[in-house]
Amino acid sequence: MIVLDASRSILVHSEPGRRSGVSAATIPGTKITMQVLTVNPSETAVPGNDLDTETAAYIVSGRAQILSGKDFAESKDVGAGDFYFTPVQLPYVIRNPHDEPVKLVLAYSLDPSITNTPAGSKALNSAQGVSIVPTPKDTSTTAQTRGMQRIAAISAETVGAKQIWMCYLSVNPHERGQPHHHGGTHTAAYTISGRARICFGPNFDDFIEPGPGDFAFDPPGLVHLVDHPFDDEPWRGVLARCPQNTVVNFGE
Repeated sequence: MIVLDASRSILVHSEPGRRSGVSAATIPGTKITMQVLTVNPSETAVPGNDLDTETAAYIVSGRAQILSGKDFAESKDVGAGDFYFTPVQLPYVIRNPHDEPVKLVLAYSLDPSITNTPAGSKALNSAQGVSIVPTPKDTSTTAQTRGMQRIAAISAETVGAKQIWMCYLSVNPHERGQPHHHGGTHTAAYTISGRARICFGPNFDDFIEPGPGDFAFDPPGLVHLVDHPFDDEPWRGVLARCPQNTVVNFGE
């Protein structure tokens, strides 16, 4: 049996032109999938999740239609900066009827039994359709850690999510965050722009340095901090956790 290494963050490079990122294939033992997906003009893609799982996604660039319902006749438009959420038992596809490719980051749990609400509420969740969350701006709706800014998008409060949580995340140059961990959750993050370091180990001397197109995975319970020691642009990305945003900060 392969056991997940809980002592370090893990860096995963995306592969241009392919669906790639954090998955059971790249990180055995993970409970979360987070992958980048490009849908070219006139193409239709399937998300790939089990019907017992919710999905959360962020549109990095381009525009698309999310088709669901009977014969996929229900259509919702999404564009760059939007998040979307689908409940369990909702088959859907991603269609690109536009002239430019659409690039999105898709996340879902690999263990639907891990939820942040009683399992008996699944029927209500499955009655929902696709939810679109335009670019969020409010930082007061979720736990924060000094040195970084989380802006929640997909959560129990915004869309009734039980299995997955997703936010927009940023770290400014020369910010060194406080040590923290995320309890029993599995965390994956995708870098849109900039670079930063996720530091761990006894004195936070070990680190990974994700840049544009890279994924970072933090295992449950790992004490770490985020450091931006560079003079260049802020680090910006999207982050997903399964099943919720658990944050335990240390220090002031």
